[in-house]
Amino acid sequence: MTSNRRGTKIQTFQALINTTIHDFSDCSLCNLCCIEGVLRLEENDIKNISKYLKIHPKSMVQRYTTYNRKTGEINITMPCSFLKKNQCIIYPVRPEVCRNYPIFVEHDTVYIYGVEACATATLLCEAYADFLERYFPNSYKQLQKNRDKEPPLKNNDMRNMEFSKEHFALFINWLNTSQLIKKKTNRLIKK
Repeated sequence: MTSNRRGTKIQTFQALINTTIHDFSDCSLCNLCCIEGVLRLEENDIKNISKYLKIHPKSMVQRYTTYNRKTGEINITMPCSFLKKNQCIIYPVRPEVCRNYPIFVEHDTVYIYGVEACATATLLCEAYADFLERYFPNSYKQLQKNRDKEPPLKNNDMRNMEFSKEHFALFINWLNTSQLIKKKTNRLIKK
């Protein structure tokens, strides 16, 4: 498979995950991911944000970001400069890294960041563990062994986890099916 086709498959899978997450959990209430760390903006992000805010890209960069002269990166230092009154003022055009958080797909691995700090990540990990226990008991046992070996978290540390893309794809499909069943059941109950 060519690199371009592989990249497109990963992007498609990431989009499916993002859609599922937004159906699964309302993460717009938390904003924890907007408070700590550093976020690198890509050229496309700068163009989209500038257009959305109706300001020149150079003005947007000067007003909302910092420039790292050593690396040439344009960064948003947290707390995010686009977070106003706990709301993202660029939500419709937020950077790709923001749209993907807390789950990122890279090659054949799915990474979940902020487990135990991010409610969405925690809920997804718990649901994934239930899924593995039900359909892949050996993988579930391995997950439990790995969890038992992890040291306790200190201060503001976040637990990050990685999973096989193959199992996670089955999980996302299962979760989407479960969501459809719940929606249909809720509609029937309301009638």
